[in-house]
Amino acid sequence: MLGRVDTATFLARHPEWTATFRGAGGPALIANALTDAEAAVGIEVFGDAYNQAVGLYASHILASAPAGHPSRLKKDSPETVYSVAFDRLLKRSACGLRGTY
Repeated sequence: MLGRVDTATFLARHPEWTATFRGAGGPALIANALTDAEAAVGIEVFGDAYNQAVGLYASHILASAPAGHPSRLKKDSPETVYSVAFDRLLKRSACGLRGTY
């Protein structure tokens, strides 16, 4: 179902954030990242891939935080493994491709 991505769905797709969720302030941190991602990601652009895009963007937000997950590609770069996957999904969605590559 497209629309609001809840924490349980997010953690099922991105289990690497489970420890963050269980930590102090974790539930609010993840909820805020999901809210920010939903505000930034357009369903009209991603279509059926909207929930996937929200999850990737929320993961990028979490990874970019000062105490973020060590998924930055370079120490002093804002680029993360999630931003790379998000950009790939954006290109695929914007040109109308379906499926994975």
